[in-house]
Amino acid sequence: MRQRAIALGFIAITLAACGMNLPEQMPTSTTNMPTPSAPVVLPSTPAPPSTATPPAASTSDIREIRTGPIAHLATARMARRESSDRFVLEFTDRVPGYTIGYRPLPAHADASGEEIPLPGATALVQITLSPATGTGWVGDPRTYFGPSTVTADTASVTEAKAAGDFEAMLTWVVGLRTKVPFQVRVLDGPPRLVIDFSSN
Repeated sequence: MRQRAIALGFIAITLAACGMNLPEQMPTSTTNMPTPSAPVVLPSTPAPPSTATPPAASTSDIREIRTGPIAHLATARMARRESSDRFVLEFTDRVPGYTIGYRPLPAHADASGEEIPLPGATALVQITLSPATGTGWVGDPRTYFGPSTVTADTASVTEAKAAGDFEAMLTWVVGLRTKVPFQVRVLDGPPRLVIDFSSN
């Protein structure tokens, strides 16, 4: 019995000694713990204005395929600017695909092939738009009620004439006193195709 008591006492003393070396229990209070800060919201910075420049003027063909429903011509107008003559084709809904380039004189109507006179012109630019109509095609309403010949007090351009509205292909021809570079842009509000012919 005495030996058993001594053994039990030894075990108790050993356990007590081990308990003294145990780490203290972690505090359960969060009073002194740092709290996550709210996210910092920076003021939004507006995007810089577009610095895209229009394509350089050229005498080469300019072509763009623009898929979608038939576009409807609303107006055709011309004006003289500081360094160019501007021809504008405005649409009620969207700008269609286009091919614009110099062609040999004389101009011919699509699809009859009838010659279109361009008095005073030594050069011709043809504008073909597709799919597009102004007078109405396959049941589309007529949207263009302007003249078939458009003129202004211009330096390079003599006149522009409607040259066809057939099978969703709309054609205009522009007479020029001499061959000059031109620039093409598509603009919105309202949708329009803008062609600037150099005048100096």
